[in-house]
Amino acid sequence: MQTERWQNALTSQRKAIVCATFLKWYHVLYRQGFFHEKGPAPYEMGLKPKGLAEGCLTMKLLINRFAPWVMLVLVLPTIFLVNMFFMLLFPASHQSVWDQVNPLSPQNSTLQVGYVYPNRSPKEVFAKFYYVLGTQLASRGQVLVAENLLSQAVRWMPEDSKTYLNYAVVLESLDKHNEAQLNYLKALELDPNLMQANYNLALLYDKLGDSQSGIPYLQAAHTLEPMNPSINYDLGVLYAKINDFYNSAKYSELAVKSEKDFAEAYNNYGYALAHIGKHEQALEAINKSLELKPNNAATMDSKGFVYFGMGRYEEALAEYEKALQLDPTIGEIHLHIAQVMEKLNRIPESIAAYERYIQLSPQAPDKVVIQRKIGELKKWNQQREASKPSSG
Repeated sequence: MQTERWQNALTSQRKAIVCATFLKWYHVLYRQGFFHEKGPAPYEMGLKPKGLAEGCLTMKLLINRFAPWVMLVLVLPTIFLVNMFFMLLFPASHQSVWDQVNPLSPQNSTLQVGYVYPNRSPKEVFAKFYYVLGTQLASRGQVLVAENLLSQAVRWMPEDSKTYLNYAVVLESLDKHNEAQLNYLKALELDPNLMQANYNLALLYDKLGDSQSGIPYLQAAHTLEPMNPSINYDLGVLYAKINDFYNSAKYSELAVKSEKDFAEAYNNYGYALAHIGKHEQALEAINKSLELKPNNAATMDSKGFVYFGMGRYEEALAEYEKALQLDPTIGEIHLHIAQVMEKLNRIPESIAAYERYIQLSPQAPDKVVIQRKIGELKKWNQQREASKPSSG
């Protein structure tokens, strides 16, 4: 039993040395400018490795695959040689890793990792290591490995809100939406003012078709960053989805005020204004959007919608047809064409456009209403055809 415990202790010490060395390199490299900011990103830690830092990550992945005896014979000597190199290269910011992690060292009553993680237990050191590496790998697209590392980090750091946030982002990218939702909520339970968690959770609810539930979280994000153009734009989009076009216009206007070249926000602003009857202002906003992004199907559809609201049906149809040429897969364009065809008394074409809308949007909330409309139009068209005098 004593021998087994001793072997376990040796294994833990070797692991601690590797982790502590990696963390030390990581922060020395960071302080010396070997990392640069990557953004904007949903991750709390948007650092992209380059140069020697890439080597640190690669070494850790190799260590994971080595047998313990290979690590002892080959990797640890390499680590200490590189550590000596760092001491010579950055003497002002680097201390001996062995002095920091050696449990027999007089200044260490527990495992320490220098100025970065003082007075931490081995479990806390490993947790932080998994957090840093998992976040890095996630930002590089290696989400399956990142999921494994961050799941361990949240077990070992259950009070760290940002670890839950990053773990939730990775889970969401893997389409594990229920687990992602629970981890976003846990992050907010620990820190209600974590803006990114509020923002991501709101968009997750919207992705799942529940825009109404997402709005309070997006409002919380807005309270924390009131002039953030992305938050205001998404508030405008979500309010439009629940048919609150006054609030949609309000937040879309804030978005374009804080970012003058935000084409999508101008489009959303114009679309909301058209719904509340401000057609001239709507046309101005949508023209601005088209000026910034000329060949945008959604914006051309919005312009057609404004013309439709003004009773200019032929102009509306012309814009809808332009939009359809750019992207025939947007169901809402077919819906708008159906409505304008109905106004122009082109009933067969209206029926065909309504049916195409249902095909492209099988989960549309107005599906039953549209199907009823199609039935009524078909019946009316049959009666009209039957009432026509025969040519004979």
